[in-house]
Amino acid sequence: MSSFFTRLTSIALVLACLTQVSATAAPVKSELDEGIKLYQAKNYQAARLAFEKFIKANPSSWQAQYYMANTCLALGQWPQAKYCYQVCMHYCKDPGTQAQCQAGIDSIENFPRLRPLLQPLLPQALAQKLQLRQTTTMTTRRPT
Repeated sequence: MSSFFTRLTSIALVLACLTQVSATAAPVKSELDEGIKLYQAKNYQAARLAFEKFIKANPSSWQAQYYMANTCLALGQWPQAKYCYQVCMHYCKDPGTQAQCQAGIDSIENFPRLRPLLQPLLPQALAQKLQLRQTTTMTTRRPT
């Protein structure tokens, strides 16, 4: 009779542990899912917060790093985007994903060279800001 109660107690403990693990794991997964939904809805600021929270608990999640990189790229936060692409490439060995990460890194590194090509496509006010910034940079670099 005592072995029956020992088994019953063991089973109850295992079930309690499994319930606890699944209860704590579900919100973590939903944070990634929520971040992806926010990213797809182009709510990049909120998506970034969700990905940051998820990555803090799961730094080796290449999916979260990839979406975080894309989110940072959309926000114009290029150093952070480049870093997240590099972390994603470290953890994900899928050649297709690695190629997409490398393409993101290449676009970040090549943006200064692409600016003259993109300038005619930008809205007038933004193009003027870029031109002003470029002129200011050029005048400050001129030797006296």
